[in-house]
Amino acid sequence: MVYSDEGKGPKRGNFVVVAIESPIGLQEQKEQACACEADVRRAPPQFVPHGDPAESWATEVALKQSTTCKGHSYFTRHVLFGLPDWIYKHHPQILEEMTRRVSDELSELFSSGLQIGGKTWSAALVGIKGDMKQIAEKIAYLTRYYAHLGRVNYIGVCAHCMAGTSPEVPFDELEHQPSWASTLHQVRPWASTPSLCTVPFDPVAPERVLKYDVFHCFKVGLGRDICGSLVLLARLGYYDDPAGSDVKNIKSRLNRCYQHFKLWRLAKGKTAALRYFSTGLFNLKRLTDFAWSNTKGSDTTLLLQYFVFFVSLLLQRPDLPRTHASLFRTLKKTIAEAQKAFEIMYSHGLWLRRACAQNLYLRWMSVLSGYRSLAQQSLGMGLTFFALKPKFHALHHVAFDIRQGLQGSGPLIANPIAWNCEMGEDD
Repeated sequence: MVYSDEGKGPKRGNFVVVAIESPIGLQEQKEQACACEADVRRAPPQFVPHGDPAESWATEVALKQSTTCKGHSYFTRHVLFGLPDWIYKHHPQILEEMTRRVSDELSELFSSGLQIGGKTWSAALVGIKGDMKQIAEKIAYLTRYYAHLGRVNYIGVCAHCMAGTSPEVPFDELEHQPSWASTLHQVRPWASTPSLCTVPFDPVAPERVLKYDVFHCFKVGLGRDICGSLVLLARLGYYDDPAGSDVKNIKSRLNRCYQHFKLWRLAKGKTAALRYFSTGLFNLKRLTDFAWSNTKGSDTTLLLQYFVFFVSLLLQRPDLPRTHASLFRTLKKTIAEAQKAFEIMYSHGLWLRRACAQNLYLRWMSVLSGYRSLAQQSLGMGLTFFALKPKFHALHHVAFDIRQGLQGSGPLIANPIAWNCEMGEDD
């Protein structure tokens, strides 16, 4: 896999890194019992994808392959090159040339291989991953991606399908067989094929090599939008003194919200990079803006855990308004489904048995369903939260890929955590 990211370098300037890694971990995956099959049996059968799986002698061998989400990242991720922004901003051809050289060598590795000890070893590119902005603007030069979401023109928000290109193909629909499924890989998402997408992969649809990863789709995607509803709790008065003595402007309410979160964090023995809550953290210029937390993935995870704790307490109140209770139950359920989805992916290896993949698919679809319900409920309360963004669509693609695999004949389904960028972000 090729991974690319843009972060902060010397003197706080931006720095682009391109690295290579294998999806296969260094250690064998240990066989362990899971509750996936029992979970699937409890689900409505009409929502569970099925196929006609073939048998393979290699199944048990493949199940021993682990992912690279554990261990030291330096053992599994290898930097190919890095460039500071003062080079690629003023001389973009240098970044393009470096990328082209990587592409040429990957193509040669695939076609000619490498001679080691009298044997020829070949390598195949199985994916290109990174955040959406990096892939769209510096790797694949996409004409269809998230930044094209608008209210006037229908340009398209996805490199893999035509979602968002017309009112008939909305990007935010939730069906198990969405309308955009029939448009998958019909039109290339670029004006000319980028160099990394010329490496042998899929001659009919070379954009298939571009992967959505659950870290960017949820932990720094939908999860951040869910965390933005801390502002909702504050605005509804759940951090105010019942006696009415507290100042009720948003700044004071967010400060009390943070103190409550900090107390919970200390009691749990957890650490966070967050030092305060502010309107800036939640991207609020006006109270009508859709709040989302500009947090690291680890802090997003921590805030979601806090949400489950606090909302569970609120749901015990006998005088809780009905609309609030419904919203809080949906919020708690949605977060729990996301936590379970990550638990499944992290606890399993590179390949999922079909029951485990079915369980994961149902969890992600529940997250999407819950999120859209939260958006609808908050809108019904006259509040703007839980914006439907292109990362909602991207996460639907992650789930839909699992569904397609389950409808095929493969005895095992690829674990989407293989495309995870989380460890690369912390390198």
